[in-house]
Amino acid sequence: MKTSNRLMLACEGVMTKKVRTFMLGIGVSVGTAALIFLVSLIFGAKAYVDEKVGGIRENLLNVGIKPPPPHNPQPLDDSAYRQLLQIKGETGEVVDVYRELPIAPRPYIKVKNQPANNWLKVVSVDEGLYQNNPDNPIPDFKYRHVEPVDESEITFPEADETEATEEEKDTNFIPVIVPNVFVEALTSFAGDERKSLKQFFDILQGQEPFYVLVQGKGYRCKVVAVDNTVSSWSIAVPFRYGEEWNRHQGEQFPDYKWPNYDRFVVEATDIKHLDDIKEKIAAAGYQPQPTEAQEIGIAVSRGAMYLFLLAVTFCLVIALVSAIGIFNGLSISIMEQAPRIGILRSVGATRTDISSIYLFEAAIIGIVGGIIGLVAAHLLMWGSDIALKDFLSDVTNIRDIQTLFVWSLPEAFYIRTGAVGLGVITSLLAGVGPAYRASCLNPAVVLREG
Repeated sequence: MKTSNRLMLACEGVMTKKVRTFMLGIGVSVGTAALIFLVSLIFGAKAYVDEKVGGIRENLLNVGIKPPPPHNPQPLDDSAYRQLLQIKGETGEVVDVYRELPIAPRPYIKVKNQPANNWLKVVSVDEGLYQNNPDNPIPDFKYRHVEPVDESEITFPEADETEATEEEKDTNFIPVIVPNVFVEALTSFAGDERKSLKQFFDILQGQEPFYVLVQGKGYRCKVVAVDNTVSSWSIAVPFRYGEEWNRHQGEQFPDYKWPNYDRFVVEATDIKHLDDIKEKIAAAGYQPQPTEAQEIGIAVSRGAMYLFLLAVTFCLVIALVSAIGIFNGLSISIMEQAPRIGILRSVGATRTDISSIYLFEAAIIGIVGGIIGLVAAHLLMWGSDIALKDFLSDVTNIRDIQTLFVWSLPEAFYIRTGAVGLGVITSLLAGVGPAYRASCLNPAVVLREG
């Protein structure tokens, strides 16, 4: 029997029991819709978090002090820096080492119409960490000499800018990088009060200057970039400012205990060598660990994977229930169509032909259920997208969410194809038993008992 004939007979069998076919397909559609909805939500939310954290540079390592004894922690000083540079020379992997130096005592920040405060930490970072980043270079983040003014002479806007050229306005500031986490936290906190905090958003976008106060001197600063390598609740300036400011404060406080480096950032040119570099750093007595952005990314990825496995498990349970229904439905259908099977066998249809017809029926049920589930999932996602965005904007003040579901290709295509494919496979597996039973019917017996 030709395949087209088998398919035609399968379609005829399905159409004779339209209600039963529809009801059996509903079980498949529930599993398909649930899988599409849950997986799209999980990975859509993950994509949103990744976007907010920024482009995570996976080839970076933070090098910090090891925990207390028995690890015998070593200070992060110049000798440690030279030691890491020596590791760089010994390895076959090309790496670079960058320093982060805290400013101490902690400087104050002066913002227009606000009292000076030191709740933000100020650190200085090697410029090469950003200038050598091929994915997102920040050419403005480099040392330039800026003349400080006395704290009492700070004005907003600066009087000397009235006759300054555009070039002088663009260069008369210290470049600053702020962390993604800080920007997103402020955005979420602002909510309906965003207008009253417009000044802070202007500062973060580099549209308004502020001052860093060091021993009564104010240094004019502007934000040039947002980057995920900067620790949260801190701002970063080029490294030479940290050296100069600490030296200046050292002259004022000769007995003050000056801090060592906060951390070293090790950058591997090839991420494949990151584990080897970790081992060498640990063997030297230091603690290699992910950057803050990487830790957020790892936590989000791990959570998304756990939720994905939970969603798949839930949908497999639904698939099992629908498979039992398809098995029972096809078994009843075979009992009702036993005379038809006997006639087909008597006119030359083989056992393979009979089993193929009912497997085709199972596949049609799966396809029908998959299509229904696909349509239902999209309707559910469109409605939920609006409701979830309204809920999150009310609860968390986050208002910039475009969507919490995966809609863009190719991810959306894989999710939907996988869900529909799971429904079809479930139907086929459920139809194997009834199809085999149909092929084993004795034509003489079923015709006689007709």
